[in-house]
Amino acid sequence: MHFVLTYDLSLPAGDSRQIIEKEIETVLNRYRNVHQLSTFYVVHVANIDEWETIRRDLSYIATHRTNNLSFIMSPPMTGGRYNGILPGEAWRDINGITDMDV
Repeated sequence: MHFVLTYDLSLPAGDSRQIIEKEIETVLNRYRNVHQLSTFYVVHVANIDEWETIRRDLSYIATHRTNNLSFIMSPPMTGGRYNGILPGEAWRDINGITDMDV
């Protein structure tokens, strides 16, 4: 399974923003993920419980660490292909995650 995540962090560049971004990365780096656009991720999860753990952890950051974080998580899905315009190697990385589903 995999899902997509995008977020908006309404903080200016600086230490506060870097701290929150590091916390987000800490949550996501427990799972295989691809980060191709500034705040867009494709994340592999083994089951719905892992998806829920990520949702819960990001919600905690958004409500207890800063009031400047908004995010959207797609439902977990199996298979499929993404389309768009990205640098050449980016598709290899994204497909590496979606191919884990089959």
